Amino acid sequence: MRQAIARFGGYEGPVEAPYQEDRVAMVFSSGGTTKAGEAKLICMTDKAMVEMFRCALTFNMRGLPFNSGNTSLCQLPPFVCTGLFVLVLAPLLRGMTVYLEPRLNQKTFNSSMKKVRPGITLVPGPLWAGLFREIEQKLNKGRKVDLSYMQLPIMGGEGCTPEKLAWMDRLAHQCGSSTGIVSGYGMSEVFSVISVDHRPDVVEKKNDKLAISVGYPFPGFVVGIFDKEGHELDYGQ
Repeated sequence: MRQAIARFGGYEGPVEAPYQEDRVAMVFSSGGTTKAGEAKLICMTDKAMVEMFRCALTFNMRGLPFNSGNTSLCQLPPFVCTGLFVLVLAPLLRGMTVYLEPRLNQKTFNSSMKKVRPGITLVPGPLWAGLFREIEQKLNKGRKVDLSYMQLPIMGGEGCTPEKLAWMDRLAHQCGSSTGIVSGYGMSEVFSVISVDHRPDVVEKKNDKLAISVGYPFPGFVVGIFDKEGHELDYGQ
């Protein structure tokens, strides 16, 4: 946070719209980290935030649960700026109930999942792994666990090995989830709501490398890498 303030606190560059005294402003600086553990500190413009919010709503193109009557669980502060859009703003716009949990740790996450039964939530991989270790222990003791309420359980913020994804998927489906765990990790905030890295053909293969692809785009999106002149680049460029 201190690094972000130092870097952007004195920013005097261009903005998307001129200042208006009576207009609400939102400023985001994502604290996501690189593989080397260095903060990315992405500062989002107004235009990027509007587009990200619009993209979050297109989840419903696949019948996913931004619908009245469903629930969302958001740890505070929202897990990267993706969490604010996917777990708070889009659900509220659609008439959902949003539960806010200010204590981000394994115990509160596990208990919140049991109590709130959220259709949507987004937390880092270690919290999901801790939840499924507890679930696995219960199943081994012959106890039943109901995860049928999970419609969009997202793992974000870091890569995950295909073996771990497959392990969580297996347990999720065993407990009634029709979705399994969705890896929402991407190479930047740009991709986190327009694509998903959830590919059984990759997950089922033995591979100890982190699954960090941005995955496949949702229907209606074209994803590419472009140069300064707007020309799409070929593979490897």
